[in-house]
Amino acid sequence: MLILFLCPYAKAESVIKQLESQERVVCSFSNCKKVKETIIRDFGLSSEVISEVEVKGLPEELESVKKSLFLLLVNKKPDREVLESAVMYVKLQLKLEGYYFPEVFWRVKKEKSGYKVFMNVVPGEVLWIKEVEVFSPSEIKSIAISIFKTLQGKFLKAKVLKESFEKLKKELAKRGYFNSAVDFDFSEVKSAFSVVGRKPVVLKIFVKTGKKYAIKFEGITHFSDKKLLSITTFFESYSVDEFEVKESSERIEKFYKNNGFPFAEVSAELKAKEGIVIFKIREGRKVLISEVKGVGKSLPKG
Repeated sequence: MLILFLCPYAKAESVIKQLESQERVVCSFSNCKKVKETIIRDFGLSSEVISEVEVKGLPEELESVKKSLFLLLVNKKPDREVLESAVMYVKLQLKLEGYYFPEVFWRVKKEKSGYKVFMNVVPGEVLWIKEVEVFSPSEIKSIAISIFKTLQGKFLKAKVLKESFEKLKKELAKRGYFNSAVDFDFSEVKSAFSVVGRKPVVLKIFVKTGKKYAIKFEGITHFSDKKLLSITTFFESYSVDEFEVKESSERIEKFYKNNGFPFAEVSAELKAKEGIVIFKIREGRKVLISEVKGVGKSLPKG
């Protein structure tokens, strides 16, 4: 029988050392390997899972990824699927920071306290935007250029690019264009002068404006078109379809009821071919609460 005196916060290494010191004496009488595995498992210190992660090669701005990898991997079995998911996560974070061609190498080593994962990251060159080219319909090209030209001279970070996409879609929605699409590509600039670790590229932006919609309101007397338009979902999703029209109708009706029109009803019609959305509003009478009375027996005192 193995006798252990364990602190509740004992580390796996400490547990195993105690086991090993005693198993030499008693292993001839019992199955020490089985007993050791049982005790380690009961203390949540299974030696069959990942207990440590070591990462090298991450750029300084991505040091926080190490903590995320620890949470993703520790106490998980070292299956290939688990490790490949961690690799994909690292590559995604690198891409968000402008490293579009990273390599991540990993290996697993069995140790007494569990498995240790070694991860070596080779970020590769970060993409640097030397030029920006915009391909879009002429009527909105100046808007797109003004937004994306600000990226020139900066690193091609996916999260920054996404913000620019959102900004353009917002500007298009203001001008009545919904269901727009923005995509990008890049090509390498071959230059005799380049900074080590930085690859100059031409960023190419492709814009499809989508359809132009006119949004109309019928039957309103108490609120402006501008006010009701701001309540719709169109300027959050930058799209117009049956779902968005339904959601917007419900929002407008709720707005009326919360502002003194409990009998308000809102219906909508989407004419996709014509590019028109019509909200038909029956406001009903406005109700003002002038007095509130409590009816019923009073509660006993005390």
